[in-house]
Amino acid sequence: MFSLKVFVICCSALSVISYEINYAELENVLWRDDCPEDDSIGPFEIIFPKEDIEELRYLLNNTRELTPPLEGTGFQYGFNTDTFNGWAYHWAHHYDFEARAAMFNAVPNYKTTIQGLGIHFMWAKPKIECDCEVLPLIMLHGFPDSVNTFIQTLPYLTEGCQNGFALDVVVPSLPGSGFSDGATKPGLGSKEAAVIMKLLMNRLGYEKFYVQGSDCTHIGDMLATLYPEAVLGLHTNNAVSYSPLSIAAWIAGGFSDTSLVVADELKDLGLYPMSDYLKALMTEVAYLHMIATKPDTLGVAMSTSPAALLSFIIQVGSWQTRNNYVNKFDGGLTEVFTRDEVLDDVTICWMTNSFTTAARLYADTFNTKTLEEGLYAKPTSTPVWTVHTKYDMIYMSPVELRMKHPHLINAEVYDDYGHYLPCEQPQVFARSVINAITAFQQWHEDRNRCEL
Repeated sequence: MFSLKVFVICCSALSVISYEINYAELENVLWRDDCPEDDSIGPFEIIFPKEDIEELRYLLNNTRELTPPLEGTGFQYGFNTDTFNGWAYHWAHHYDFEARAAMFNAVPNYKTTIQGLGIHFMWAKPKIECDCEVLPLIMLHGFPDSVNTFIQTLPYLTEGCQNGFALDVVVPSLPGSGFSDGATKPGLGSKEAAVIMKLLMNRLGYEKFYVQGSDCTHIGDMLATLYPEAVLGLHTNNAVSYSPLSIAAWIAGGFSDTSLVVADELKDLGLYPMSDYLKALMTEVAYLHMIATKPDTLGVAMSTSPAALLSFIIQVGSWQTRNNYVNKFDGGLTEVFTRDEVLDDVTICWMTNSFTTAARLYADTFNTKTLEEGLYAKPTSTPVWTVHTKYDMIYMSPVELRMKHPHLINAEVYDDYGHYLPCEQPQVFARSVINAITAFQQWHEDRNRCEL
């Protein structure tokens, strides 16, 4: 994900401003005053109430007649309204709300209160019957997706002892997203969300853990930057460095085709020439600029109209899945996912009325305050494994990424797939995570051996 605003912020970062981290302040803030801190962890059940389902069906069945698309267009102007009735009818009459809720509840769900916010998380324990080292992993979804991102890959991650270890996987709903509470005070951006995620893992008994993250707020990056001693390794499939040197090299490599900066395999992913790539970004990411500047305005439509929410998520998901699906009449999503899989995220967002609070995370991340802190550009000491798919939205070469992540162990490149790799190829994604953690373990062993 990218936007003109983010691009301007990155290019304006002429130097990394020294930012002194005040951990006491970060870890003791209350984001809601009406929900005092409570260390208890309680079971949570995902339920889609019948009255809410009936209201949703009524609104879908009584949607005002939509303006027809222009002749011969696909998704070039946004969601193609000729496809709306098919999606709306399926959601209202074929989507099995009870069965989908049961699917989510098949993984144990919990809720606890951190910094005044009720934080929901799934907790998938490994299936092991013998002695095996158990390693903690927290997996962070993006927006407008949800914990649903990882549902299909969890069985592959927790199926047993793999490469000599088993994974204990925590999948939280980010603050303001899905079943987690949103803040009532301004200022909860990616840095603050990373603090909440770290406190969550501490509450579950883990002082050190591995991180998987994949969204443009880069909460995983923030965890590694703020808590390098706690994060044993970061696996990310949306790797970006906001170091001024990285940005300069990225642009220079794009326009000059500099082989020292741009890896051959990344050239093959369609990044260059840079002018074409930037044109595509500017065409497709207006939604990100909107949510990063005026989330509450957009939230009015998303909170009152399931038609608006449905069209927004499908249009965004189409481009993020395959950047050439914009030319398809129906946006092409059902060529990769089932309708139910797409509607899972839409349903969670609608039923929890969380669009506005989730989008605010972006507004409180992409701003001048974040730029001035310079944390996005600060190098990390955490080992990192990056994943790059052919149809993802933004790419940087290992040379550029190492300016932020000097301990980049591997940049894994796939000649297919899109942004939602955990959903599209859950087994491939799980294997990547397991291989990364194996490499992280070896990296720590080698470093400890050298220190001795």
